[in-house]
Amino acid sequence: MEAISVGIGSTFEQAIRYLLLMYTVDGSLSEDRINCLDFITTYAADFGIGSSNLHGNSGYRFGEFTSRTFTAKKALLELARRGLIHIEPTNQGCVYGITDNGNDFINDLSSSYVSMYVEIADRVDYHFKNMPTKNLHDLITRKIQNSVEDVKL
Repeated sequence: MEAISVGIGSTFEQAIRYLLLMYTVDGSLSEDRINCLDFITTYAADFGIGSSNLHGNSGYRFGEFTSRTFTAKKALLELARRGLIHIEPTNQGCVYGITDNGNDFINDLSSSYVSMYVEIADRVDYHFKNMPTKNLHDLITRKIQNSVEDVKL
């Protein structure tokens, strides 16, 4: 069995955040929507939701979106392999939802980070619930482009 890195920025950390997000949001979500909502949740202040970013204000924060995209499938497959989420094929691709085992896992977690993440994810979901995933992706892309332009100035 392949070992999972558990450090900051690891696939394991990403998987736990994804599970927290699915715990918070009703229904199944596409990989891209999960990645977008997770990114907005961790950098909520940059998107006008909340007063601070869960992961700080590093100048490299917008570069994380691309790296998270590359590891998203691995994180989701690991959650599915462990029985914490289920995968449903659709005409538009797969969607992912939390299982009862996943809910139990989250209910056993207790930390200030978990509480803050769930609270912010709930606000993010409420704020962007009716926004199509493509528009979420475009919003993040514009933030990334603006951050690059700000650095050039």
